[in-house]
Amino acid sequence: MKKHTIKLLGIVCLLLAHLQIRGQGCSDAGVCTAPSLHSAQRPGEYQNTVKLAATFGAADEGTAVFSPTLYMNWAIAEKTQLQARLPYHIISGDLADVSGLGDITLNIAQQLYNAKGYQVQASAGIKLPTNDADKTEDGRPLPMVYQTSLGTVDLLLGASVNYKQWMLGIGYQQPLTDANKNGFLTQTWIADQSFSDAREYENSRDLERKGDLVLRVQRNFKFRKLNLSASLLPILHLGKDSYLDASGTRREIDGSDGLTLNATVNAAFKLAKHIDLNVLLASPLAVRDHRPDGLTRAFVISPSLTYRF
Repeated sequence: MKKHTIKLLGIVCLLLAHLQIRGQGCSDAGVCTAPSLHSAQRPGEYQNTVKLAATFGAADEGTAVFSPTLYMNWAIAEKTQLQARLPYHIISGDLADVSGLGDITLNIAQQLYNAKGYQVQASAGIKLPTNDADKTEDGRPLPMVYQTSLGTVDLLLGASVNYKQWMLGIGYQQPLTDANKNGFLTQTWIADQSFSDAREYENSRDLERKGDLVLRVQRNFKFRKLNLSASLLPILHLGKDSYLDASGTRREIDGSDGLTLNATVNAAFKLAKHIDLNVLLASPLAVRDHRPDGLTRAFVISPSLTYRF
């Protein structure tokens, strides 16, 4: 490997290991796992896959999130794939311990071009809620970081271009339903001195989320049984989210719009002809001031096993 490649990977790994600022755990939202934001299948590879991932994340106010997730890809035609994602979330923090099925994501990816070293594909999908984001603890509504669903139906769109070891992808996520049914307001909790830390969480009663525009720039490094990839993932939140206050007035959340920039490193080991082991590390480089959707992550670690057939 060339010296500049080693330096690049070293810098990214150091950032991931030591950066402790708050940032977005992108895989939770939906669009970042769309097929078009990842490298396309290479010719000769098995087109059907089943992957089991175990994702660990550090969320708001020290909340820990563990998300075992099942991914399935089927080749439903020569150049068309159907992808399903089914997560389960286990969340533990100072306000509650909760668990439950996460939002179901379905995507269809279509290869549009494959010649002269280029691969172009596009995808479209939908994220379906498994609940209304209305979980409570002792009758008090919990903030979004403790919810196993975002509580909305979301549209997912994407496209990507692969050339040799480079990939450029773009994605868009738009909630199709209005507010969810979350009921969290800090004042509901802070009257009880045992939960004074609740004021540190974001108000999210009847939360309305704006759309996200996502870009991924990725460089792959291929070896005999090891593939490495390093990515930059800027995510632009296209407006200010809003919530209903105690009087029923809808209030915009200043600082909830703007840019989040994530760095990721992924290592894929070929364990056997049909089995790969992957380890993903991700952490933010730049963040928005406020994330009422509960998707803030200081870092994400996600080992996974993939079976190809």
